[in-house]
Parts: sequence; structure tokens; C-alpha cells
Amino acid sequence: MLLAALIPNLLVAQQEGIGKAFELERRGSYAAAAEAYRGILAVRPADVAALLGLERVLVPINQSAAILPQVRAALASAPKSGAVFGVALRAWAAGGQPDSMRAVAERWARVSPGDEAPYREWGAAALQTRHRAAAIEAYTLGRTRLERPDALAAEMAQLAIGDSDFSAALREWLPAIRKLPGYRVTAVSTLAQAPADARPALLKALSQETDFAARQLEAELRVRWGDPLGGLAALESALPDSRAPAIDALRGLVDQLRGSRTQEAMLAQGRALEAIAERTTEPQASRLRLEAAQTYSAAGDLNAARRMLTGLEADEGAPGSLSSGAATTLVTVLIGDGKLDEA
Repeated sequence: MLLAALIPNLLVAQQEGIGKAFELERRGSYAAAAEAYRGILAVRPADVAALLGLERVLVPINQSAAILPQVRAALASAPKSGAVFGVALRAWAAGGQPDSMRAVAERWARVSPGDEAPYREWGAAALQTRHRAAAIEAYTLGRTRLERPDALAAEMAQLAIGDSDFSAALREWLPAIRKLPGYRVTAVSTLAQAPADARPALLKALSQETDFAARQLEAELRVRWGDPLGGLAALESALPDSRAPAIDALRGLVDQLRGSRTQEAMLAQGRALEAIAERTTEPQASRLRLEAAQTYSAAGDLNAARRMLTGLEADEGAPGSLSSGAATTLVTVLIGDGKLDEA
């Protein structure tokens, strides 16, 4: 019963201790914050919040390697904690001890078989201290040990980008995207940096792939490289039958196209909006058709604009703003077409 009575007081003391350390850190009193975090770790060596806090405050005072005693104690207290292993890798990287980094990564890999994290964090820690060769070793060893060709693909792609080897980067980005589609944004932004003379080979390599991930990547790169209509064609050639992912892909392309006011970009945007409208229910479909009409009109494709407006301006069930917008756009189209009497 005595222990039960003491537990609330202990919890309050712990919270106050971490709160005080964090407040010192927030005020920029890094040395004092470091001592506060060390005080917590002396009692609770595996307190991850305190360990991460100590790691943070040692950076601005150029003492990152000074965390090593606390790291050793944390590893002894929590020998299976991924967070502790991560701090340990960064600490030994800061201390310039590559052999210790490898030993920690190997130890982590043994307690987490099949996990990419030990090799990913090892490589990231090495790169943080500009040890590129150690990062390559970490990722290569990880792929070999895990026996998966797509293991650490995103990390390998970033290394290839650093070497300006865009073909190798593409070969890595594709399996990374297939495994985790969220990587596509980074893949596009990095591959888009390829010089003009390297782009045809990249597009050719993508054209030889048949899956949707490759087509979507090709589409967004073509838009970045000034071929919006080619980008739309690439995407449309592989759109999934399921409405939701098809609409998401088309919207993503529209978002990229909005940044350009060239005629080709606006035509591609209008066609993409039309394709979204075809897959959307009312009343959103009508709004999309109006937006497509306005975009077509701005691009000079008055026939397409008129086609999108058919029925919208006279739709009594449509919201006032929609029918008014359709009527205004139709007048603009008719004037642009030289039909002043009809306007």
C-alpha cells in the first residue's frame, strides 16, 4: 500500500523534471537543459524523452559525442529499444567511431530481424557526419541481409541522386514507390533535376514499365519537363478502373498543371478536369465541367469549352452561382468565337 501511495508522487516528480528540462531548452539555456536531462537519465537511463532531449541540446553547444555515457546506460537498461538504438548510432557517428556504429546496427538487427530500420538509421547517421562510404555500406549490407531487392530503395535512390546518377536513381525509386506510393513526391522532385540530355533515357526506361506507378511517375515528370499533354496521355493510358484512385491521380496532375499558363498546360488541365468530371457525381461534376470550360476557353479551345457548358447555363436545379458562372463563361466563349449576336 505504501508503494501504491508513492506512485502518484513519483509520476508528478518525473513530469516536473522533464518539464523543467524542456523549458530550459526552449529558452536556449542548452548547458543547463543538458544537466537537467542528465539528472533524469541518472534515475531512469532508458527515458526516451530525456535521452532525445539531451541529444537535441548537445548539438548547439557542439558536444554531441558527450551523450555516450548516457547512451551506454540506456542500451544496458533497454536493450531492445529502437529509439535508444537510433540515438546510439547518431552518438557514435558524432564521436567518429564507425566500428561502434556498425556494432550497434548489427545488435539492433539481431533483435529486430527483417526490419530495415537498423540499416536505414545507420546510413542516415553516417550521412549526417558526411561519411558517404559508410552509408553505402549500411544500405548495401541491409539489402543483402534482408534478401529483398526493394529494401532501402528510397535511401539508395537518394545516394544515386547525390552522384547525379539519375538512371540508377530511377531504378531505385520505382520499387520504392511500388512499396510506398508516398515516395512519389520525393521521386519526382529529385528526378526532375536531371539535365535535359539525360531525360530521354529516363522517359524511355519508364515507357518500358507497364504498371500504374511508372505511368504516374512518367506523367508528372513530363509535366515538369514541359510536355503537359504527353504527361496527361501517359497517365490516361494506365488509369485504374476504380474511380477513387483514378480521380486522385488526375487531381494530382491538375495540381501540377495549375502552376503553368502555357496553352498546352491549360489544355491538359482542361482535359484532366473533364476526365475527373466523368468519374464524379453531381453536383460536383457540374462544377468540374464549368472549371474545365473556363480552362479550355483560356487555352483557346472554344469548341471544348462550349461542349463542357452544354446544359449548364440552363440547368434550373443547379446552384445560382454555378448557372451564373456557366452563363458568363458561355458569353465569353461566344464573343471569342465572333458570335456577338448570340452572346
